Formats: sequence, C-alpha cells, structure tokens
Amino acid sequence: MQMKFLNCLTLFFCFSFLSIAEETNVPQNHNVSTLKVKDNTVQESYLKSWGISQDEYDRYLYLKNNTPRGYFTPNSNPIYYLGIEARSEAERNKYARLIAKMEYENFEKVQEFSKLIQKHQSELYASEGVIDPNFLKEAALKASLSAKKNSSVGFKSYIYVDTECVLKCKEIIDAEIFKLVKGRTKQIHIIFPDSVTAESLNIWANKMQIPYELNERDAILLRTKRGGDDENVDTYPTVKTKLF
Repeated sequence: MQMKFLNCLTLFFCFSFLSIAEETNVPQNHNVSTLKVKDNTVQESYLKSWGISQDEYDRYLYLKNNTPRGYFTPNSNPIYYLGIEARSEAERNKYARLIAKMEYENFEKVQEFSKLIQKHQSELYASEGVIDPNFLKEAALKASLSAKKNSSVGFKSYIYVDTECVLKCKEIIDAEIFKLVKGRTKQIHIIFPDSVTAESLNIWANKMQIPYELNERDAILLRTKRGGDDENVDTYPTVKTKLF
C-alpha cells in the first residue's frame, strides 16, 4: 500500500513539472501591448544640419505635438522650439548661439548669390535699366517720401509672401520698392499667411533688408492676412495692385 502511494505521489510531481514547463514556454502576448515603441527616426544628415542630437529632436517633436508651443509657432524650426522652451539658461544660450550662427551663414550665402544675380542682370539686360541699388539708399527714400507726402491718390501694391520665400521674393520686393521710390506706387503691403508669428516675420524682414525708414513711415506695411485680402493666394510671391 505504501509503495502504491509513493508511485502515485511520483506521478503527481511529474505531471506538475510538465505543466509548469509548458506554461513557461507559452509566449506572453498579453504584455506586448503595454510596451512603448519609440519610432522618431530621422536621417543623421538632418540632425547634423541643425546641429542637434536624436534626443533633442525627440524633445522638439514632443514640444511641437504635445504643448502650446506647437500652436503658437507651428512653422518654426527645431532650434527655435528648443530655445524658446529651454529648461535652463545654458540651454537657452546654446540654442541662441546656434541660431545666430545659422542666420549669419544664411545671410552670407544669400548676399553672395544676390550679387551674382545683379551681375548677370546687368550683363543680360543692361539696355533695359535693371534695378539700381542706389535708389534704395536712405537719402533717396526720404526724398521720394517727401515728394509724395501730400498725395492722397495712388496705387498700392499687395505682395503675398511666406517666410520660406527668400530670393524670388526679394527680387519682386526690390522691384516694388523701386516703383515706390520713383513715385509710381503709394504704399506696399507685404502680406504673410495668418499662421506666421511676429517673431518669424521680423527675422524674415531683416533677411530681406526691408528699409526701416519706409516701414516706420507706413510706406511699407508688414502684416498677416486680414479681412479684404485675397484668401485664395497660395503661390508666393504674388503681387496685386489696386488704385486708391
């Protein structure tokens, strides 16, 4: 009887061991859904061009998609997001320095290319009178504005642009300023999409070298779209002229 009991006990432990082994081999699929999969992959060349790391890029995406910063500055670049929402003074200085360096390098590139454009304009269209940069000097601007001071009727130019439009927009704007200085136009409105912030608008205006004197006198207005503007314009630059 005792032997029979021992045999039964042995069989019980064998079956228990097999059951545990089988349970151990069953994939724990119910845990997969709780894992957080991170997939904010980006090309290394993109990170290098902005001078940021993968962690900084991840933080930029988080700020853009999960905080009010994405609403206030939807079109800003990663450095602006990280700088404005910096977590320390050291971070703020780091990103401000990066922006300053990039803005300067961009300015140098644009200036170099603009000089080549002017050179080729002079060579190709010398007989047609290309824009003379001297007309954009402060003395000429003041003289032109004084001459038109009492004029109440004239043409207004509406130039629709965005902050990504640089070389082509500069060419158009310089041509319109030329008309303004010569008295052919009374006022220029440079109009941005309503999503553009005042900060990015000012950065763009400085890149384009919009004459401060003309802006101060309201001869050139920098603004976003408002009632009465053409809401259908989505090609930049687009110029429209009206008589007032």
